[in-house]
Formats: sequence, structure tokens, C-alpha cells
Amino acid sequence: KMWGSSSNDLYAVGNNGNIAHYNGQSWIKIESGTDTDFKDIYGTTDGKELWACGWTNRNGRVAIIKIKESGEVESVWDSQTNRTFSYYYHGQLLNTLWANGNGEFIFATGIVTRHSLLNNRLLRFDWVPYLNGWKVLDLGNYSYRIRGSNKNNIAIAGDEAMIWHYNGRTWHKFEELQYFDDRLYGLTVTENLIIAVGKRYSGLTSGALLLVGRR
Repeated sequence: KMWGSSSNDLYAVGNNGNIAHYNGQSWIKIESGTDTDFKDIYGTTDGKELWACGWTNRNGRVAIIKIKESGEVESVWDSQTNRTFSYYYHGQLLNTLWANGNGEFIFATGIVTRHSLLNNRLLRFDWVPYLNGWKVLDLGNYSYRIRGSNKNNIAIAGDEAMIWHYNGRTWHKFEELQYFDDRLYGLTVTENLIIAVGKRYSGLTSGALLLVGRR
């Protein structure tokens, strides 16, 4: 995966903990300190905060890192070496993250976790009304990508053509899109559009999949 603040400031992450930075002239490798397969990378609009997350089947390792402006890498959480948060003990395979421009990164797996930029030790879950109280939001399927245009316009895509949308107050799932053989791997969000791409894995109708949502 790739992320950049400009064409002269690009980062790429991949398997075995690989990270590289492009400064407009050349690519430079950054030592990550982990062999985790990175699944996603994202940064704040000013490029001062940059985080990556991922997991690997080889040894079950899951990790979150922060890449500093200096190029140094800080371990935020690692299932093998830095178990800072009890939440991450529960087998959550961290596949995607997004910065909302409001002091936090948002991680999505089967639930949604908001991680503070001001305090690396501070995180919280998204909750929804349930019966006479509240419960942690359960997405219902595994998520592959979270993206947004601002803190009040966020979407999540994943297994079974799962699309969730957050409007700043509540989460809504588009149940009518659900189809067991569909997987949505890519996602982009603007003020008026949600575009998700993936694949349908069923028999003769298998092939590329494109979903477009309009406000």
C-alpha cells in the first residue's frame, strides 16, 4: 500500500515489515523493526503523523507503528514485543486505518477503534444503542478498508460486499448490498461519493466488482 502528502513525499509498505520513502529523487528503505506484513498506511494532511498496521500468517504477529518525520519508527503496539493495550490481545487482525483530521486514527477490523494522536496509550471503541443500553459496534464482517473525506463522512468496506457509513453521529450498514461471494478490497470517499472495488468469487459470474454510492 502507498500514501503520500505530495508527489515528492511518498511512502510504501509491504510484506515482511518493508517500508520505503520517496523524497522526489530516490527511494530510501526505512527499518521498521518488525516482520509484520503491512496491510495499510495513512497519514495526516500535514504529513506529520504517519501510521501503518498489519498482520502475518507466518507467526500470528500483529503490529501498529508510527513513522516519524525523522524517518524513525516507533512501535505503538506489537503482539510479540509491545502489548500496550489489552484490547489488541483478542486476535484482531489489523487490516486498515485512516486519519480523520481530528486528533485520532481510526482502525477497522470486526469493530472500530479510535486511537489518539496526542496520547499513544489512549484508545476507545465506537458504541451503538442496544436494547436499553449500549454495545460495542459489531461490523458483522471482516473489513478490508476504511476511508473518509472528513470526521463526519467515513466508510468501511469488506467481506460479503459490506459497506458501513458514519455521518458524524451514527453508523449505518447497507444491508441490501450483502452478497456472500463478494469481497470489497479497495475504497475511496469524497463528499458526495463512495467507490468500492473488489471481486465476486461465485462460479460463472466471478470477476471484478465495482460499487458506487452517491449522496
